[in-house]
Amino acid sequence: MEKVRVRCGFHNGIDVGVQGTKRRLSIGWKWENEIQLRSYSSNHIDVIIKKKEGMPSWRLIGFCGASKEHNRRETWNLLKRLSNCQILLWMVIGDFKEIMFSFKKRGGRLRSDKNMTRFRETLEECDLNDLDLDEKMLIELEEVNLALNLEADKEELFWE
Repeated sequence: MEKVRVRCGFHNGIDVGVQGTKRRLSIGWKWENEIQLRSYSSNHIDVIIKKKEGMPSWRLIGFCGASKEHNRRETWNLLKRLSNCQILLWMVIGDFKEIMFSFKKRGGRLRSDKNMTRFRETLEECDLNDLDLDEKMLIELEEVNLALNLEADKEELFWE
């Protein structure tokens, strides 16, 4: 994953993988600001981004939900535990392997109503809100020069 991150121009980064699999998480950045690693697992990377003086620090969690449906409850519990440590504004970005509502589904097999309900309840308990990314928000994220490289889908973004 490091080679991919560096090839994309992110010479600073944190890479996490699951031994014996191709599943990887990587957070890369271009600027010299301090990034403090809080915790990581095969499903997340949790960092604090310390900005320039006078700017508030904030928390970023790169998250990858369980691929197998029967393991998703485990990853929702991880997200709940991570939310208990919130002391700063925080953003969770990644592939949650679930959707909130069936009308957001694009192709593939239908999702279980029970799983979508559990996912919504988890987000509510964590006080996270779904952000529909628009061009302005993408530009703002680009200006921060922060990138999250997941081998999985990168379309879901949640912010407190």
